[in-house]
Amino acid sequence: MSKPYTLPKPLRTFEDPVTRAVVHQLLGHAEPSVSLYFTQPTWTADGRHFLFLRKSPDRAINYWCVDPDGQERQLTHFPVTPDLPKYAQWMHRKKLAEECERFSFLWPAIHPTLPVIVFPLQGDIYELNVATGACQKLFAFDRRVCEQGFFAVYQQFTADGQHLIFST
Repeated sequence: MSKPYTLPKPLRTFEDPVTRAVVHQLLGHAEPSVSLYFTQPTWTADGRHFLFLRKSPDRAINYWCVDPDGQERQLTHFPVTPDLPKYAQWMHRKKLAEECERFSFLWPAIHPTLPVIVFPLQGDIYELNVATGACQKLFAFDRRVCEQGFFAVYQQFTADGQHLIFST
């Protein structure tokens, strides 16, 4: 049985002139925002917080949420990595380096019952309580396995939320 999700108070609501669908605009910031990867839920398990990523003018990508009252709130405050080049090569494409560095932010592990996510950054694994904003480092990989420019970690909670599994 799925949990009910409560739509946060939207910034604005309007009817699409072509489809006549009702649109609830949640985000209203000038900086680019992006939802989590399509295979990831964008809501915490309690259905109260809508998660997304936002890039600040200084190129730092961080987690944000929309709370039930419709307020946007920055959850992480990781600065841009010093001396990060403008572009990085990924496979056959040139991509913005900050997007490659924080690529794994797109698929955090979402705890099945608590408003908690787990995500990697620069070889470390962090736990973030979305309700309180408390963020702590859980684990640090040996730097010899994560010294590449593009380091992806995949993490997942077990169904009961008791264990966290991750792989590189």
